[in-house]
Amino acid sequence: MEKTKKQPKTVTKTVSVLARCVAMINKANKVVLFSTIGFFVIMSAFVVSGVGNAIFAAVGVSHAVIFTPGSMGQEFRNKIAAQVYSKNHYGQFIRQLIKPHDKKTVKQMLQRANMTLVSQLWRTIGYDNIQAWNSKAAQIPFHNSLGHLIYLTGEALFNKYNLNLITISESPVETAPIDDTAISANDGFAVVMDSGVSDITVSFDSPIAATEKMVLMASGTVSSGVTYNSKYKQFAVLTNVFLTGSSVKDLYETNIAAMPSDGQVVFFAAKRILISTGKDSGDTTLRVVAGLVP
Repeated sequence: MEKTKKQPKTVTKTVSVLARCVAMINKANKVVLFSTIGFFVIMSAFVVSGVGNAIFAAVGVSHAVIFTPGSMGQEFRNKIAAQVYSKNHYGQFIRQLIKPHDKKTVKQMLQRANMTLVSQLWRTIGYDNIQAWNSKAAQIPFHNSLGHLIYLTGEALFNKYNLNLITISESPVETAPIDDTAISANDGFAVVMDSGVSDITVSFDSPIAATEKMVLMASGTVSSGVTYNSKYKQFAVLTNVFLTGSSVKDLYETNIAAMPSDGQVVFFAAKRILISTGKDSGDTTLRVVAGLVP
């Protein structure tokens, strides 16, 4: 009878370590299998080295991704290997575990100062105002990136509106808005980068009302193959004196970059903000190719 070949100790030890790790993770309910936008975000794997070490790896995720847990899922907050799972008012999300690199740029420091100002203001507005903001937040639905209906907390809505006001150089407000003042839509928002006349123009269907301001943002030049962008920098705040079809080239070149060459791609975004409350229209985004003139 042929003898069964005995497994080397290093392999046996490795499999044993891996099995214990799996058992421990399952026991702690830290393995969640779920289906998101067409792919599995978590997988387990192991690599056997010369000394029999078991290594767990997860599929790399370079940015935070909102996902919907499947039927086996639930609210999940923890770290597995190089992935961090948590939840905020936008929904459940997964992001790559990275060591923060704090550049402390002027823009970062200004934004932190603004957030600190708004956060401190919230703690001084009193019980009645807090309840009013909570009530207002429950009346305003938002949609996250997956299209799910969500509601902000009163504090989150307070922060959102007041940071908007600071963005357009208006003073923060303590009281929640009582009425739902209409804000103009960004229908017809368009940007043309015409290298022939070396100009960048912005147009829209509805004129900017005296009760609102329009914030313009841009990405700077990106590769021609890029079809989506999530990083924008504000470069202009327009008032009702700005007429549709006018130039923003000087503002763009001062705050973003030089005039793009033909074929180069820039992403633009615009939103309108009510001067009285900080309510905004939501971002309207465009992918614009320099030199393509309608």
